[in-house]
Amino acid sequence: MDLSSLYYRNPRLLALTLILIIVAGLASLQLLPRTEDPQLTARDAQIFVTFPGADAKRVEVLVTDVIEDMLAEFEEIKKIKSSSRAGLSSVVIELRDETYDTEPIWTKIRDDLAGLRSDLPAGAQAPEFVEFELAAYTLLVGFTWTLPTEPNRAIFGRLSEELADRLRAVRGTHDVAVYAGPTEEIHVALDPAQAATLGLSAQAVSDALQQRDAKVAAGELLGSTNELQLEVTGELDSLERVRNVLVDRSADGHSFVCVGDIATVTKTETLPRKSIALIDGKPGLVIAARMEVGARVDVWAQRAGEVAEKMIAELPQGMRGEILFDQSKYTRARLGDLVSNFLIGAGLVMVVLLFTMGWRSALLVGTALPLTTLMVLQGLRLIDMPLHQMSVTGMIIALGLLIDNAIVVVDEVRHQLARGKAGAAAVSGAVRHLAIPLLGSTLTTCMAFAPIALMPGGAGEFVGPIALSVILAVGSSFFLALTITPALTGLLDRLCPAQSAETFLTRGLYFKGLDRAYTAALGFLYRRPVLGVAVATLAPVLGFLAAGRLPEQFFPPADRDQFNVEITLDPSASIERTKEIAVKAREIIAEHPRVERVHMFVGQNSPKYYYNLIETQRDAPYFTQALVQLDGPKDSIAVVRDIQAALDEALPGAVVLAKQIEQGPPFDAPVELHLFGPDLQRLRELGNEARLALTEIPDVTHTRSTLDGGAPKLRLALNSEATQLAGFDSVGVAGALQSSLSGATGGSLIEGTEELPVRVFVGSAFRSKVANIETLPLPTGTASGWTTLA
Repeated sequence: MDLSSLYYRNPRLLALTLILIIVAGLASLQLLPRTEDPQLTARDAQIFVTFPGADAKRVEVLVTDVIEDMLAEFEEIKKIKSSSRAGLSSVVIELRDETYDTEPIWTKIRDDLAGLRSDLPAGAQAPEFVEFELAAYTLLVGFTWTLPTEPNRAIFGRLSEELADRLRAVRGTHDVAVYAGPTEEIHVALDPAQAATLGLSAQAVSDALQQRDAKVAAGELLGSTNELQLEVTGELDSLERVRNVLVDRSADGHSFVCVGDIATVTKTETLPRKSIALIDGKPGLVIAARMEVGARVDVWAQRAGEVAEKMIAELPQGMRGEILFDQSKYTRARLGDLVSNFLIGAGLVMVVLLFTMGWRSALLVGTALPLTTLMVLQGLRLIDMPLHQMSVTGMIIALGLLIDNAIVVVDEVRHQLARGKAGAAAVSGAVRHLAIPLLGSTLTTCMAFAPIALMPGGAGEFVGPIALSVILAVGSSFFLALTITPALTGLLDRLCPAQSAETFLTRGLYFKGLDRAYTAALGFLYRRPVLGVAVATLAPVLGFLAAGRLPEQFFPPADRDQFNVEITLDPSASIERTKEIAVKAREIIAEHPRVERVHMFVGQNSPKYYYNLIETQRDAPYFTQALVQLDGPKDSIAVVRDIQAALDEALPGAVVLAKQIEQGPPFDAPVELHLFGPDLQRLRELGNEARLALTEIPDVTHTRSTLDGGAPKLRLALNSEATQLAGFDSVGVAGALQSSLSGATGGSLIEGTEELPVRVFVGSAFRSKVANIETLPLPTGTASGWTTLA
């Protein structure tokens, strides 16, 4: 059986194959997930350990080094970066590029961290493991307070959680988070005079509250016919129960006083606040939702948007809600531009073929373009690759490659028919003649793009879909060139035989002079092969020479109407001070004529509105990040530079970095210099020298160092004799300070579905004659001023 003309001899099989390609391709177009950018493997994670009251050196020695020693056993880890500051240890983990299945590694690290708890010092909290999400939030909804009064944070919190619950119920939702949302607690403020008169401390009140807070099972009652769980009632479930808790103020346990008699019990927001959001200058918060991987962003965004709009319409007076960011709009715009470019390219190809080869070849070759595209869509579905800018870009790149096979096959079949061969013989002869050459050219193209498809790491995952789309396209084109295209050429000639008279419509434009000149040039070069090779290599050589003069950047900036601004103050800055700077910075940014809106997030990163932004800042009262919305993406880099210059001039005491949105895997900075050594002071000096040298390089916007000067601290120099005479010791003084200043935990209160911590505070500052409070000078390089106590 001659398979080379199988489709020509069986028109029904040809029609069935065409229908199968069309139906499968259109179905894949509807079912394929659609995202803005490729999904990258999250190879980075961060470990946080809070160590209240410890300075940076103690945190480094007692916490950070212990965690690093544990992580050193994992051979899959490529890089470990740690940061130790007063009260907090942060360790960033980066896995090797060839790691794709990260979940087993993260699970093992979590297990080892749980076993590491006993090796950490007393007072250090349990390690918190946070896996970086390399996916942007799909929808951002902002709530703002519009009344002139102070915002009711409790109402904010309850309504934001309600919207979060509704969004979680939307099919296809992966995660929902609330940014700058309030956290509440039960605040027990001791009257210092009454507490001192009764000989009570904050710790004593805290212990009494914890003993009264019964939330654990008391055991089991086993009988012959049943088993019953025993539970002790009396847990804290209201403010009145907290006030009525009895505190023992005597040594014999016979003298008690109620908490409400010596303290004020209120339900309030946890202070100091961890983060603050200013939505276009107004206090508020943001609810961020992320869809599941593999979902269609347009379908999910429509469902989630309807839920958000319904909730916004139900907000009480004084609150305003709006959708701040909808990724589906950017996805539709980007895919729409790519698809329109594809259609324009396909149209131009058919027009050129019409002018050069006539209507028959234009029709036949043009048919191969949509058929190949539909086969590529089916191939993308089989390998679970969504439609995004990279996969569609690969299809556009392959446009010029797709028609080569079809042009050669159509031309060869027509030549076979012109020689007088019958339809089946012409089709069979053309296929047999071209099968090996076309296979070689197809394999050559596939191998040329294979290194891109096989590139490891985030870079490979980002640009790899381009290569895979091209490989699928040329493979599909090869299949069509040996099956469908020659059969259609033969059948078209049978239905509409070619006429002997050649016209523009049948053969396209033809110039005898140009034909003679081209033929003579080919003959001249064939007789001089060395010269022919030299002429053929001239263009590539000139291209390589010109490439050295072009600006080099592996990943181009994103065509985006958004960018972010990071502002970092001295580590000792309070969140209220950082908020003041954020308000000032917002006013400066908003003055630019291209800026439409500015959203500031104090104390943490802004929600991820682009896939490669990294959220590394948390519980950072000295940090602010702004989401800046422009009137369009055109020439956004000029706006970024203007904002950078304006903020540098207006905020000399802050480190300001205006950053354009970049494509590709996430990175901290385009150029990073790592210095290692045991002497921190020497490292700081070398870092300052390196920064100074970098600032002298043209086009360097900013430099910053991860080794700052530290934060100011207060030292209590205890008088040993006076301390002992007063009945204290160092541990007791430290405990009294910690319970008085940071608040002693006194159990938790169950209110409805919420569990609120109970914290006990002393109503005035701690005072003692057994210690002299002195202010330590700041280390070199710290931008903060002195701290004094009255």
